[in-house]
Amino acid sequence: MRHRLYEYVCSQPGPVSRDQAADALGIAHHQVKFHLDRLTAEGLLETDYARVTGRSGPGAGRTAKRYRRARRDIAVSLPQREYELAGRLMAAAIARSATTGEPAAEVLNQLAHDYGQMIGNGVAKPADAAAALEVTLRVLRRHGYEPAAPMAKSSWRTARSMRWPRSRRSWPAP
Repeated sequence: MRHRLYEYVCSQPGPVSRDQAADALGIAHHQVKFHLDRLTAEGLLETDYARVTGRSGPGAGRTAKRYRRARRDIAVSLPQREYELAGRLMAAAIARSATTGEPAAEVLNQLAHDYGQMIGNGVAKPADAAAALEVTLRVLRRHGYEPAAPMAKSSWRTARSMRWPRSRRSWPAP
């Protein structure tokens, strides 16, 4: 329901009142109010107040709260993907390649390695293999991967991705 409300508000040429949204979508007014206010609290919508009856002066009634799409850009990806980071790394690789003549793919691999190294350097050194695996899993989750810890103690040295369940993608614990 919230998604339908958001799409409706975004598709309108001007701000939308709660009554307009409720009538257009056939949803109870109290539900519309709740969901529109939640979308506003999350920063997806903005509000203003205006008289929608056309009347003015004393006795004209209370101003209506109106909703419109937020003016700021919002990027969402589930699961998290860092396309902006990938773009920055590729742009830097192309620029360096153009300057030095090195192959862009090699430069990109080095830049990605350096970035990963920087992430790893920002993490406290774990005391043992089990702690190292936990740190590795936490860092991978923070950066959009969906790692799963192995169940058997004998395989504590490897974490597998849930995002690519059929792949052989794995990361060694430090």
